[in-house]
Amino acid sequence: MNTTDIDIKDDITGLDDIIGLDFENSMSDKIAQNDTTLLFNKLYKDLTSDTYKNTVKNIVIDITTNEGGAADSLMYSLSTLIGNVNVILTNPKTLSRNEQSYKADINLDGKIDDNDKPLSELGFNIYILGSKHTFSSANAFSVIAKENNNKVVILGEKTGGGPCAVRTTITPLGSSISSSSLSTISKLSNGKYVNINDGATPDVSLTKDKYLDRQYIKENIKNWSIK
Repeated sequence: MNTTDIDIKDDITGLDDIIGLDFENSMSDKIAQNDTTLLFNKLYKDLTSDTYKNTVKNIVIDITTNEGGAADSLMYSLSTLIGNVNVILTNPKTLSRNEQSYKADINLDGKIDDNDKPLSELGFNIYILGSKHTFSSANAFSVIAKENNNKVVILGEKTGGGPCAVRTTITPLGSSISSSSLSTISKLSNGKYVNINDGATPDVSLTKDKYLDRQYIKENIKNWSIK
């Protein structure tokens, strides 16, 4: 993940990609800038510190140019924002359904306990800014966040879709092939399980000139919260 910016004063965190590196080898500041888990952990520590916890109320995650990435990092980042994460996987061939629940060690102290409180429970309002270029795991980030916490506000354009888990196959000669699998992230809609290829519909629609305007977002964000 390359960050477009991390600026607590602006309350906006920009993600260009979702990447998970080897945590044991990812503790330097330079590597942390390219590791979604460490990036969200830094965001969490900053926002809950004495410096910012009484001055920042709204958090906007900008994934307008995010094309997806690692599922484990996706789940940790979602857990940091909203806590427990429930995911539904369906297989259109076998019609099977698999429901999974994730709870993360948010503060990375080696334990999953009551100290791992997500930002949404600490009084922060969560906004996700997406576009038609938001794809795969980033699309899932938007949909899953909204499905698990209806107070999360989706801003921007309808996200670009991409519901399938990616599977990697290694040939006998050592070549690596990545392809979409039949495991599709799904949601319950009108009594039926449907995949999320249709994307996340924004609660607040913004044209490109508006969602690229950070000042416009800052000036209007208080009007977009869900009570």
